[in-house]
Amino acid sequence: MNDSENTLFRLARPQATARPIYPNSATLDKISRAAMASISGYKRLERSDAPEKAVSAPICSQRYSPAGAAFASAEIRRRICTHLPAWDLCILARTSLRWEESTSPLLWSHLPSVRPIARLVLVEQEEVKRSSKGRINLRKYHYPRVQRFAAMVKKLSINSEDISHVLDFTSFCSTGLFPSLREVRLSGFAKNHGNVANLLPENLLILHANGVNSHVVHKLITSCRSLQSLHLQGDYITLSIPYSENIIPGLANCPSLRRIDLTFADNIDSASRTPPLRCVPDSAGINALPLTHANLVRLAKGCHRLEALCLVFDARGNPPRLTKKPSSFRRCLTTLVVRDSPIGHEDAGPVAHFLATLFPSLRDIVSSDSSYSPVWADVCDRIKSMSDRLVPGGLDTSSLGDGGLEGNAAVAQLPHVKVEYFEAEIGDWTPPESGPLHAVQVNHELDVTGNSTPGDQRALLSRQLNSEVEDGEVEQDTVESDMSSASLQQRYQANEDRLQARIHNLTEANNRVVQQKLDLAQRYEEVEQHSDAQGKSILRLERHIRDLGEVRATVDQQKGDLAQQRVALEKRYKDLEERANASEKRCMQLEERADAGEKKYLQAEERADASDKAYLRLERDIQVFRKEAAKNIDELTQGVEAIRQEKDVLQGRYDAQSKHAQEVEEEKRAAEQERELLAQRCAELEQWKADIKQRLQGLF
Repeated sequence: MNDSENTLFRLARPQATARPIYPNSATLDKISRAAMASISGYKRLERSDAPEKAVSAPICSQRYSPAGAAFASAEIRRRICTHLPAWDLCILARTSLRWEESTSPLLWSHLPSVRPIARLVLVEQEEVKRSSKGRINLRKYHYPRVQRFAAMVKKLSINSEDISHVLDFTSFCSTGLFPSLREVRLSGFAKNHGNVANLLPENLLILHANGVNSHVVHKLITSCRSLQSLHLQGDYITLSIPYSENIIPGLANCPSLRRIDLTFADNIDSASRTPPLRCVPDSAGINALPLTHANLVRLAKGCHRLEALCLVFDARGNPPRLTKKPSSFRRCLTTLVVRDSPIGHEDAGPVAHFLATLFPSLRDIVSSDSSYSPVWADVCDRIKSMSDRLVPGGLDTSSLGDGGLEGNAAVAQLPHVKVEYFEAEIGDWTPPESGPLHAVQVNHELDVTGNSTPGDQRALLSRQLNSEVEDGEVEQDTVESDMSSASLQQRYQANEDRLQARIHNLTEANNRVVQQKLDLAQRYEEVEQHSDAQGKSILRLERHIRDLGEVRATVDQQKGDLAQQRVALEKRYKDLEERANASEKRCMQLEERADAGEKKYLQAEERADASDKAYLRLERDIQVFRKEAAKNIDELTQGVEAIRQEKDVLQGRYDAQSKHAQEVEEEKRAAEQERELLAQRCAELEQWKADIKQRLQGLF
């Protein structure tokens, strides 16, 4: 063990005891320097030809090694991860296999930034090999070690300075890079929150967001449905509230959420307790819209394991009516922190009833020191004084009969009692042992046997026969009304089914029309792009034509020069002929020069003829090109006109579909009116039926 290892072991050994000793700043600096010196020593040991020494070194033992003691301190880990050079972190992890197994979980479990992982990515991307001659060889390297170390991270802090590294991670890792991550602290993110969400696992448990945009929080809580604790803190600069109404649906999607802490920034916490802050205009940068009763109900029903809740909601007005829930949901919350939530004096009773029903185990309400504190104290006292804090449920109809009214069985037995009494007048009769009309039957029996006369018996028999006839008519009318009601119900159901089918067909047709409009818009855009491409091609052709015109001007200029040269040669030839007679010697010279001039003239003639032929070919090519360009332009014009006609046809079909949809809506309203009339008719029939039954009871 060298001197640096001894220093590190001596400084860090007290932390490995049963009672941890937290070192001061000077001790931490010494430990960090000793750790870096130890790493430098193992660099030299790694480069040597004896790797076995690195494996068998005493520092590899986690129980007595300086690494096991030094890395047990979060502050030492933070300093080592933050201040080490880019190569040292990788070399520290690769010193030996035993070192990696013993210290890597301690080193990578809690990272104050993603920069150590980013540095490791840079090292692993192109591994550096130094040969004995001092040359450096680079080779491609994949990322298995990066993913292995990232899988050890359980707690991570990400700030706005790490966004570039986050983008680098998402470029080579499409899924979550940190599968074992359980706690994340975000601060100062306003953009690229989709990339941050892609790095985090779905089984994230704790999320701290400080000065983070609400869209970032919404994206994260939508992706991580296993959250158990959420802490949101406002921005120090913009003074923005860290939650809004668009976050509440996302919170309702986290059924395992047990702790929610929605607070302001520390420097405006005291100012937020005053009620006038709710009236600060939007120009001040504060979106201070508290939650509503409905949002609170949705949050409580979606997150029924809440243990701690701290938020601001508007308790003014009548809260919604809640039904009784016999289950044990929402019984974990005992304390509610409402800060300076607005509430009126007249709302204390309804709000207490509402909160007691929503949170059955609620005992304490903590509010800020504001004008609403006495009202919240009254609400808390009301909740404590309630013996049964569940809202009674609705009418229990389980004890009623099939018809929903008491005494239906007695009414159903009435015709049978009458038949038994009529048979008793004719033959032997035995009084029934039980029944709703037993006393009436016995009294009539005594009257018949004692004081009755034949006239009374005939009158009674006549009344009974008339009553039976009326009962038969009533029953027939009831059967007819039931049949009519059943027929009307069938017709209504058939009309309802047809209406639903037509609505479904219209919906499908509307969807098809929308899809056709989208396809037409896409085709129109493609035609526009094709037209732009054709326009660019036409511009290129016009530029080429201009270039050809310049070439033609050059050829004309050369032709004029050749003509001038021809005139000069002819003049010179005449001068030579006039001077030929002056001297034979001079004539011979002139003849030789004339022959040479004629040769040059012939060459010039040939060049002029070649230039004329080339010019004719160019003119012919230009004419052919113009014809083809005009033909293409005509075809494009026809295509655009056809597309416009098709668009007009589709617009007409869409207008027809819209008109048809309006007709269907009118038919639906007519059907609704007919259904209301039928319901009214059925009610009248039921009332008439009840009146008939009362009349029958009055007769007997």
